Amino acid sequence: MTADDLFRSFRRRLVFDSFSLAQFPAVTRISFLALMVVLSGLLGGCSLLKFNLGGEPMPSRDLSLRLQTREFANVFSVRVAKVADEIAARTTSPEVRLNTIRWKLSATASVRQSAFSTEPMLALVDTWTFCRQMNDYFGKYSGEQSFGTNGAYATALAAEMEGEISGIARRNLSPGEFDRASTFIADYCATNALTSIAFERDSASLRWRRDSATDSVPTVGNMPEAITDLSDRVTMMGQQVPMELRWRVDLERAEWEPFAEGMRKFSVGAEAMFEAFPVLAENSKVLVENARQLTKATSDLTTTLAPELARFDRQWTATLATFKTEREAVLETLRAERIEVVKSLDVQRESLTRDFARERAEIAMATDKMAQNAIDRAGQQLRSLVGTVLFYLVLALLIVLGLPFVFGYWVGKVAGRRALSSGKPERE
Repeated sequence: MTADDLFRSFRRRLVFDSFSLAQFPAVTRISFLALMVVLSGLLGGCSLLKFNLGGEPMPSRDLSLRLQTREFANVFSVRVAKVADEIAARTTSPEVRLNTIRWKLSATASVRQSAFSTEPMLALVDTWTFCRQMNDYFGKYSGEQSFGTNGAYATALAAEMEGEISGIARRNLSPGEFDRASTFIADYCATNALTSIAFERDSASLRWRRDSATDSVPTVGNMPEAITDLSDRVTMMGQQVPMELRWRVDLERAEWEPFAEGMRKFSVGAEAMFEAFPVLAENSKVLVENARQLTKATSDLTTTLAPELARFDRQWTATLATFKTEREAVLETLRAERIEVVKSLDVQRESLTRDFARERAEIAMATDKMAQNAIDRAGQQLRSLVGTVLFYLVLALLIVLGLPFVFGYWVGKVAGRRALSSGKPERE
């Protein structure tokens, strides 16, 4: 990076709490200010001077791979969400709509995990592997049936995404590297196929490392590249985590709706059934009265049937009272269960809200901590750079000022000796 970029970066990122001239002695502060004045005059027209803040910079090909792979991951997430929403809009099946939400969640999470690997080559290979697995799941296996008659849209998108990531690999890798990666991905996908719309999979990074059989440790880049990597990760998390949380809430709500609808239907049917009990009781009382009138009309049977009818009347009255009590108990139980269901929904919603707030706070704290660490390291390296520059500047001044003095002293001494040697013969 150039000197102008360095100054703009530190003016934008450093804070006085982590780096301040007050940390240096007075002589060092004066020397630093003088050096800054000189450097500002010298570096104003010099765009070729570069500073290294520590760390080995990544090769340009690795930087290009990282950038293109992460851009592909962003495009992949957007297009999967768009196609899933289109499929959901074209169907009335609750199961298909649930599968579209599951597809969005699993696909975006998998591609984010693959594309944001620290090593650009591993990120490319793992992302390419996942796209091949998703294409095989929809094309070769039964994944297309998860979306009913609209499964062709998902199949077409999966094939298109695999073609795009393979194109990125072809443009950036040598022919030998491309063939080796393509062979590895074909072998890996043949034995590690996806089996459900949840896309439960193991990363291909470990097997790629083992098959590569290399002991070289790739660089993570210098300080500006590390800060850029951190910024990309935070940006991706800030964009996708809210969407994934919203999708998860939609998924939970969609899975709960059939059960809630069944409970509502059961409640309506139970209320209708228990509302019919009073009508039945009234009709039964009418039948008893008719039986009594019949008993009066048949006086011969009155003496014989009167005790039995009285006992039947008492039993029937007790039965009606029992029915009434049980009806009230069932209605009370249904009301209590309905209240408990509502409370459970409220608790789950509050739990999701708290989890979201906690995760957002943890992400913010982790981001602040990483940024503070990066700033502290930059301040330490700058202080070391300032001390080194001051040391060599003082050494250069000593050399520039001391050499003429030593040279003059030596010349004068030699001239004096010659004058003395030439003066002795004249005196004789």
